[in-house]
Amino acid sequence: MNERSFTFLRGLYTRNRYPLYTSMVIYLTGVLLAWIILATSDPDVVASFASGNNPAQTPVQNDMNILTNNLIATVGIFAGICTFGTSAIVIILASGYVHATAVLLLTPSLPEFVLLFALHSIIEIPGIWIAGSVGLRVPFDFTRYILFENYTLDTTRIALDLIILGSVSVAFIFVAALVEMFISRQAYNYIS
Repeated sequence: MNERSFTFLRGLYTRNRYPLYTSMVIYLTGVLLAWIILATSDPDVVASFASGNNPAQTPVQNDMNILTNNLIATVGIFAGICTFGTSAIVIILASGYVHATAVLLLTPSLPEFVLLFALHSIIEIPGIWIAGSVGLRVPFDFTRYILFENYTLDTTRIALDLIILGSVSVAFIFVAALVEMFISRQAYNYIS
């Protein structure tokens, strides 16, 4: 990678780090909420709910359903641009909650965890965080503009950042869906 590309990527990260960190914290808050709710719930209720969610017993979503659900969630996160971050916060929080709940309720063995969750989540979760930085960037910039009189809005730079990060996020989500559809599921079906 040449010096110019490195400088561009460093600037992209620097301009978007606070929305990105916020997105990560919101996601991890969803994970923590899932853990707290499941840890404090009646064990019999949790066990009965979990018994209906065994991946070996439930039909697997069709391929387009996985991709469609992931892309709809991503677009909802992007909509944070128009909702002053509200839709981004809700969907990121829900994603963390749902992912953690699935792992905690299913209590998979290590091979099942790797095949059903880890393989595609390594790609999907950063894609969610990057989408969150898109959905939260405009509220961050607007707030800075209101609070700090010397802050200027570079709308061209903001738009370019949003296009680049949005494209990267969609690519991550798309690749994660492909991994889930063609690698994780096939490997899980092979070993089960």
